[in-house]
Amino acid sequence: KKSADIFVHHNIIRDEEVIGDDRIGWPYWRKTKYANIKEVPFWKIILQFCEDGLCDAGDSDSKSEDEYSVRRTPRKNRTITSLDCQECGENGKLCALCNEGAVFFCSESCMNDKLIESGLDPETLFFNLDSDTLKISASDECEIKHLDIDEALSIAADHMPNLKAVQIYIGQTFILSDHFSGRSNDRLQLSSIALMVFFGKVLTKLESFSLHVGDCCWDEMKKMTDNGRAFVSLAAMPNLKKFSLNGLSFDDIAVLTSSLNPNLKFLELDYIRTISPTWCIPEVQALVGKLSQLTGLVSLSLSDHGLTDDDLKHMLPCLTNLRNLNISGRFGQSYDIHHSMLTDKGLMTISKYCPKLQSLDISYNRKATARGVKAVLMKCPDLLDLEASDLGISAQHVAELLKLSQKLLFFRFEGAQDHDIYLLHDAMKVSKGRTIISGSFTGLYEVQLSPPFQRTRDESMNKITKAYEQVSNVHIYNKWEGLV
Repeated sequence: KKSADIFVHHNIIRDEEVIGDDRIGWPYWRKTKYANIKEVPFWKIILQFCEDGLCDAGDSDSKSEDEYSVRRTPRKNRTITSLDCQECGENGKLCALCNEGAVFFCSESCMNDKLIESGLDPETLFFNLDSDTLKISASDECEIKHLDIDEALSIAADHMPNLKAVQIYIGQTFILSDHFSGRSNDRLQLSSIALMVFFGKVLTKLESFSLHVGDCCWDEMKKMTDNGRAFVSLAAMPNLKKFSLNGLSFDDIAVLTSSLNPNLKFLELDYIRTISPTWCIPEVQALVGKLSQLTGLVSLSLSDHGLTDDDLKHMLPCLTNLRNLNISGRFGQSYDIHHSMLTDKGLMTISKYCPKLQSLDISYNRKATARGVKAVLMKCPDLLDLEASDLGISAQHVAELLKLSQKLLFFRFEGAQDHDIYLLHDAMKVSKGRTIISGSFTGLYEVQLSPPFQRTRDESMNKITKAYEQVSNVHIYNKWEGLV
């Protein structure tokens, strides 16, 4: 059936030293829908069709949708009677997210002592009540059995007086149901009601909000956030300047555009879906129309949104403050006519209206070529970071393109054949070590340089590293601020 779930494996080699003999729950399976599989660009896949009852899942057609649905309403919150340290009784400064709920400690040493004494993982998730940022990163490797984001948001709103920012990442294994066994996934508690209550409490305090989730979780996150409506109140926050969503879904483009605060300076909407997996023209036009009104934007990221050359021509003249732009297309799906639609004409539009750009990602826009990249480098002299993977750029193109820039620190493309790598070495030497070149799958290309040129390369690497670290800084909207 077109609605059937399909699980695709990443084909990553299993490291015995990392996972031992335990194969249960190994996180490299990804879920999608049968109807969405049109092409598998890099991997061979094996589909095993099990007989009924083989996995004790029963007849899937007999299951109601509610049985596998993700809870939209919060559990009844535990009453927080004391913030005292569970180990020594002093005033609690750290909140640890354990399987049984939130526990408070005065220091990391007390926290680790108590958790080890209780037979729990000492490397649990925790946040500092005195911090200005609620940061939770629950990767697929995280061993906590139940993650209650609702409770964490409630504690942060009531007991973090300096709170200004929220940064949450939730891995796929916390969200997707286990359809192999027929069991629903109860590892995560996140509800639209808790989000809206939290936003109401921090209405005038919040300056930055970021929620990123793992791959293929669009349907589940749509239920948890009431089809995206939980974020609408963000548009009314007077001090919100940074907003970042990755892997979320909205059932109506109007809900998404209504969630965008007019005062934003930093906006990331990466891998966002609406009703269907593919953005339709009216939806893209509605988003572009809204973005054109956000004239204060310094950084904008729109990975996989189906923008066209005309969309850029309409939007970019209004965004004169842009310094960082990500309009990368859809990875691995070159056949999809509704995505990765930018051509050299669109890149020339960027070069015309964004001459002060410092970072640009145009990867996977396969209709664009080295000719468009050349126009960008010639008209954007301040460019420091350029990513152009899967544009058909050869090593010879790279050598020619890098001669056009006097400031470029980092360039990424799909990679070179072994017999052409010497061209990349020559290009890096011509830049005196300033420009670092990376392949999409090969990583950084190393080169033997003279000591002065090697020092320049090391300085470039330090700047690049610090720039990406600064993305999470509440008060920084341009990652290159203070570095160049």
